[in-house]
Amino acid sequence: MKVDLHVHTSKYSACGVSSPEEMVGAAIASGLDAIVLAEHDYMWGEAELADLQERFPGIKIFAGIEVSIDAAEHIVVIGVPDRQLFAPFMAPADLIAAVRQHQGAAILAHPFRWGPEVRRDILEVRLDAVELYSNSIRNYMQQPIRRLLQKLQLPCVASSDGHHTKQLGLYAIELRQPAKDDKDLARMIRQGCFRIWANPERINEINAIIPGEGKKLSIPD
Repeated sequence: MKVDLHVHTSKYSACGVSSPEEMVGAAIASGLDAIVLAEHDYMWGEAELADLQERFPGIKIFAGIEVSIDAAEHIVVIGVPDRQLFAPFMAPADLIAAVRQHQGAAILAHPFRWGPEVRRDILEVRLDAVELYSNSIRNYMQQPIRRLLQKLQLPCVASSDGHHTKQLGLYAIELRQPAKDDKDLARMIRQGCFRIWANPERINEINAIIPGEGKKLSIPD
């Protein structure tokens, strides 16, 4: 089961370009089996998610949330159904407490994207994974992220961090078995029951128009 853990839409993310319907359609066309709608500081409600799912039975759609710890540091949360538990600029310790209470998963999104360091209070909590590959992670960020992964002894994930349709289908994780629901997906992330998946051909197409080697997208080994 190929899952994109980090997808935005224009409906609930101000930086989103494509509609939910366009993003889901592109995910299906890219061969993905599931996506997580992880909007900025917003979680899709159960009823509206069910409506979207009913219209697109060819793919599994999960609800997550990308919480802004500050303007630069973001954590993607999966498997916690109560959106009221999360708010912009909340303390990382409070976020992790909510995640642990509900057996969810917390993923550090695009570290080093906006600066050379990660906040100390984020490093002091127990995350479940760190993004190593996405449309928001360029070659120059690879080395510091790998050092961070080694320091924290955490698995890496790949996801699109997609804001428009052309960004889908580049990166995902591939589960060892299908996830029944978001709780099951969170469990597999916590337990590392997945491998990195990428589409090198699509990545190379995008890299062909990106100037500078350091700013290009990375292709997993």
